[in-house]
Amino acid sequence: MSSSDIEVWDVFSGIGKGQRIPGQSATIMLNMPLDFQVYDMFWKATSIHICADGGTNRLFDSMTECPQKRNEYLPDFIVGDFDSIRPEVAKFYKDQKCTFRHEPDQDHHDLEKCLALLASEFTAVHAAEIIAKPVVYVLGSMGGRFDHTMASIGVLFKKDITDVLRPILISTMSAAWMLNPGVTHIIKHNRRESSSADDTTADGVSLVEGPTCGLLPVGAPCASVTTTGLKWNVTDDRLEFGGLVSSSNAVIPGVDITVSTSHPLVWTVEMQLPGSLHQRML
Repeated sequence: MSSSDIEVWDVFSGIGKGQRIPGQSATIMLNMPLDFQVYDMFWKATSIHICADGGTNRLFDSMTECPQKRNEYLPDFIVGDFDSIRPEVAKFYKDQKCTFRHEPDQDHHDLEKCLALLASEFTAVHAAEIIAKPVVYVLGSMGGRFDHTMASIGVLFKKDITDVLRPILISTMSAAWMLNPGVTHIIKHNRRESSSADDTTADGVSLVEGPTCGLLPVGAPCASVTTTGLKWNVTDDRLEFGGLVSSSNAVIPGVDITVSTSHPLVWTVEMQLPGSLHQRML
């Protein structure tokens, strides 16, 4: 199997180390409340930071108890039709000379606008530095209103985006991204047999994937899916809603996962992030 037949997903091993991950990367912040530690760990790991309209309020409010930090976390871009950003929040970031991109188009939601800007920014400005497709962490993209979650999942099916970027949808309890056909996907994950000092990052923040995961045939049936490294593998199986769906599967600590699929397939994995509902339930 040649390297062109393989796509490796090692998207979280560098998060929370207090330094930027290799290659080009970005964080997009949507209009969902998250703990400041979550913003901080992804912010420090990525090279470009974008707030989508109301997401600016969420970033601003996450530092209510430490307002002096707001000057250290200034987005490179604030994008949207600006129907959600509060006036005092807009004034603060305008005073800090942040770049506002007014996009009034109502046929595309704010996440699409942010990703379109990133695709243009990476290809036009950073093209010489790009070796692999940039990873884009989309914070607050799932877990709120169902229509918003589905709109976020919908962008994973846009080839004009996924041909240029690798968007990773992030909620307080899970992550999701698209596995496209034509290659074997190798998914690496931060999962250990038991919690230990190694589960804590350099900033004292825990980020652990799993154990629960799933393969979701959103949009259309997947005629053939084969996996290794899961608790319950599938072999040349058809996945479809109304038939077999590999939800509530599980990763195995220390074992990489491989997935081959005949059609676009959404991979999702449980996440344990600071301040998450998952942690409060433990």
